[in-house]
Amino acid sequence: MTLDPRLPQKPADQWLRLINAYLDESILKEEFELLSEWIAASPDNAMWFARVASLHSGLRTTLQQQDLREFLAAKDSDGSLELTVDPQNIQEMLVEFDEAERRREEIEATQRAKQIAAEAAAKRMEQLEQERLDRPHRPQPIEIPRSALWAAIAVGVAFVFLAVDALMLQQEQQADMTQVAPPVETRPAETFASVSDSVAAVWARNAKPIGPGGRLPAGRLNLIEGAVELTFDDGAQVVLEAPVEVELVSASRLWLQRGKMVAKVPEEAIGFTVSTAAGSIVDLGTEFGVGVTDTGDTQVQVMQGVVALAAKSSGENVPRLTLTEGQARYIQAEGSQISKLEFDEQAYLRNVPSSPYELAVMRDRPFAYWRFDGTGNAVESIGRVESNSPLGSGVSLVGLAGQALVGSAAAEFSGAHDGIMLSDLASESLKRDFTLEAWVKPTEIPESTGAMRILSNFYSSAGIRCGWGFGVADERFVGAQIPRRVLLFTMHGVYDSISTQTMTFGEWTHLAVTVDSRAQPAMYINGSEVIEFCRDWKTNKDSYKPIPKNANYTDVDVTSKNPFLIGRHPPIANEGNPPEAWHGSIDELAVFTRVLTPAEILEHYQASRK
Repeated sequence: MTLDPRLPQKPADQWLRLINAYLDESILKEEFELLSEWIAASPDNAMWFARVASLHSGLRTTLQQQDLREFLAAKDSDGSLELTVDPQNIQEMLVEFDEAERRREEIEATQRAKQIAAEAAAKRMEQLEQERLDRPHRPQPIEIPRSALWAAIAVGVAFVFLAVDALMLQQEQQADMTQVAPPVETRPAETFASVSDSVAAVWARNAKPIGPGGRLPAGRLNLIEGAVELTFDDGAQVVLEAPVEVELVSASRLWLQRGKMVAKVPEEAIGFTVSTAAGSIVDLGTEFGVGVTDTGDTQVQVMQGVVALAAKSSGENVPRLTLTEGQARYIQAEGSQISKLEFDEQAYLRNVPSSPYELAVMRDRPFAYWRFDGTGNAVESIGRVESNSPLGSGVSLVGLAGQALVGSAAAEFSGAHDGIMLSDLASESLKRDFTLEAWVKPTEIPESTGAMRILSNFYSSAGIRCGWGFGVADERFVGAQIPRRVLLFTMHGVYDSISTQTMTFGEWTHLAVTVDSRAQPAMYINGSEVIEFCRDWKTNKDSYKPIPKNANYTDVDVTSKNPFLIGRHPPIANEGNPPEAWHGSIDELAVFTRVLTPAEILEHYQASRK
């Protein structure tokens, strides 16, 4: 090991032993006084004291992390550590952790008392010095050379720390100290984490927003709107989804009062713990979600890695177990029982969305959601379906700089394009009880049919017609009955449904269609539900009429054999049907495997205006 050439000569082992005894809190009173005199005797001694203290702190942190890893991880036959958890150790660790918290609070109280005493002493020294300077005929001050001044400061800084401890060891204070009232404590608020990302965040009882980079005070925090990512000083990252209430306990521990959160824990933050009224979850470098209901019940699920789970039962046999990726559990509020829970990959918000609109969509857990904000020759879907789909010819991603919309780019379709084929979107899940929505900016419809499609899986072969198409139409499609540009939804071979409210081409419009359990459609333009007319392909193909309330379309249960395409009908097995290709732009296309309520669709639209 090569020592820093700027350091003075290494002190004798006697002094190093006393420094380590002081840092380990095992030093005797006589040794403490001896060490204080040695530090005060020389600037070199003060520098060595500061050097050893810094190394001691870093080494202690490293050893604590390794001890925790060995304590929690089961060992393989060859003695190496496995990525599994020995559940027998969890309850013991939690008890020790609670005891450590109690000791920490006692130490903090002692440190506060020390600080008050030190500040009182400093205040008294200032008063005495001022009295001396106010005396008449005082001599001229002596100028101290700058080099000597800095050496004196180094000695003084080290001596002040030891002097504070010395004040606490003395059984009696000096008489003049008892006359000084302690000043108001001015210590900065304790903090363990900072905000690393946020969107539309509103904190309760806090008029001043806490944006990215802001430090969060220790204690209870209540997020009433939006989503926030916290980065703890130990390295763990936590995503909070409003409404949620938490308490920051330390740099490695969080108390979840209610709501949902996701923790992502790197190796250096091993042992990060989330506690609730029902139990505690300890990780070994993983990603897991925790939710607490208003009644205090706790749900836990593991997206990646391994966690240890222990219920907070008052009995002798405390429920505890290890959870691995894809597993979920439910703990009753009193902590008496741990039950199995079906894993739901969409139960938790795992990342902070990039906009209020994306947050509103993701809160309703889409089956698939295309933002079109990437670059290159493919588009990514998020939600339950996560995939990349290549852009067909004639399709490109175009930036939206300066346009008042929710994303930074959109898909633009022009000419005789091939659309975007979605091979991972299953038709089986989208025949009843689903919702479609998108932002669109259509141009003129070039095809003679007078229709363009946003999303379609039309199938026509051997007399079988099935699938559906979501799009827009003009008077050439709807006929003279409703001569306008309208929202269009077609259940192929069953019905065409159109909005009676017009829409404007050439400007951005929010469109949505829901299909319920009876396959009846409902339509929305810019967040508002509109009246729709329908023509039945079997009974009333020539005119549009209001949909009968008791209508139940059974023919929709045939599954299309074609893949979904964005921007046109599929080109195969379509018996000569025109592609009805989209011309213009599409953005923020989302599919849900349930019927969104009118309030949810309106919330999505309004979020785009925030």
